[in-house]
Amino acid sequence: MWQFVTGDREKIYDIGQKHYMVSAMADPDEPGGFIHSGSFVLVDKNRYVRGIYDGTSKESTAKLIEDMAVLLEE
Repeated sequence: MWQFVTGDREKIYDIGQKHYMVSAMADPDEPGGFIHSGSFVLVDKNRYVRGIYDGTSKESTAKLIEDMAVLLEE
Protein backbone atom coordinates (compact mmCIF):
# COMPACT_ATOMS: atom_id res chain seq x y z
CA MET A 1 0.00 0.00 0.00
CA TRP A 2 1.35 3.42 -0.95
CA GLN A 3 0.65 6.51 1.12
CA PHE A 4 1.42 9.94 -0.21
CA VAL A 5 1.66 13.28 1.54
CA THR A 6 -0.62 16.08 0.38
CA GLY A 7 -0.94 19.67 1.47
CA ASP A 8 1.06 22.85 1.29
CA ARG A 9 4.05 22.22 -0.97
CA GLU A 10 6.56 24.20 1.12
CA LYS A 11 5.51 22.37 4.32
CA ILE A 12 5.90 19.01 2.57
CA TYR A 13 9.40 19.93 1.37
CA ASP A 14 10.28 21.03 4.92
CA ILE A 15 8.97 17.78 6.45
CA GLY A 16 10.92 15.69 3.94
CA GLN A 17 14.18 17.51 4.51
CA LYS A 18 14.00 17.86 8.30
CA HIS A 19 12.34 14.60 9.30
CA TYR A 20 12.87 12.02 6.56
CA MET A 21 16.29 13.07 5.28
CA VAL A 22 15.18 13.40 1.67
CA SER A 23 15.26 16.49 -0.45
CA ALA A 24 12.66 18.06 -2.68
CA MET A 25 12.36 21.52 -4.09
CA ALA A 26 10.71 23.47 -6.83
CA ASP A 27 12.61 23.49 -10.11
CA PRO A 28 10.78 24.89 -13.13
CA ASP A 29 13.32 23.24 -15.45
CA GLU A 30 12.37 19.72 -14.30
CA PRO A 31 9.36 17.73 -15.56
CA GLY A 32 6.48 18.35 -13.17
CA GLY A 33 8.15 21.49 -11.82
CA PHE A 34 10.13 19.96 -8.97
CA ILE A 35 13.14 17.79 -8.25
CA HIS A 36 13.53 15.25 -5.46
CA SER A 37 15.95 12.65 -4.19
CA GLY A 38 15.83 9.10 -5.51
CA SER A 39 15.36 7.72 -2.00
CA PHE A 40 12.57 5.58 -0.66
CA VAL A 41 11.88 5.94 3.06
CA LEU A 42 10.24 3.00 4.85
CA VAL A 43 8.10 4.24 7.75
CA ASP A 44 6.24 1.95 10.17
CA LYS A 45 2.71 2.38 11.57
CA ASN A 46 4.16 4.33 14.50
CA ARG A 47 5.81 6.77 12.06
CA TYR A 48 9.33 5.58 12.80
CA VAL A 49 11.79 5.53 9.93
CA ARG A 50 12.78 1.90 9.47
CA GLY A 51 15.07 2.39 6.49
CA ILE A 52 16.20 4.70 3.72
CA TYR A 53 16.93 3.12 0.35
CA ASP A 54 18.48 4.32 -2.90
CA GLY A 55 15.71 3.96 -5.46
CA THR A 56 18.26 4.00 -8.27
CA SER A 57 20.12 0.93 -6.98
CA LYS A 58 18.89 -2.58 -7.77
CA GLU A 59 20.46 -3.95 -4.58
CA SER A 60 19.00 -1.22 -2.37
CA THR A 61 15.55 -1.63 -3.91
CA ALA A 62 15.72 -5.39 -3.30
CA LYS A 63 16.60 -4.71 0.36
CA LEU A 64 13.61 -2.36 0.59
CA ILE A 65 11.31 -5.12 -0.66
CA GLU A 66 12.77 -7.56 1.89
CA ASP A 67 12.37 -5.07 4.72
CA MET A 68 8.81 -4.28 3.68
CA ALA A 69 7.93 -7.97 4.00
CA VAL A 70 9.44 -8.05 7.50
CA LEU A 71 7.54 -4.92 8.50
CA LEU A 72 4.26 -6.35 7.21
CA GLU A 73 4.75 -9.40 9.45
CA GLU A 74 5.09 -7.25 12.57
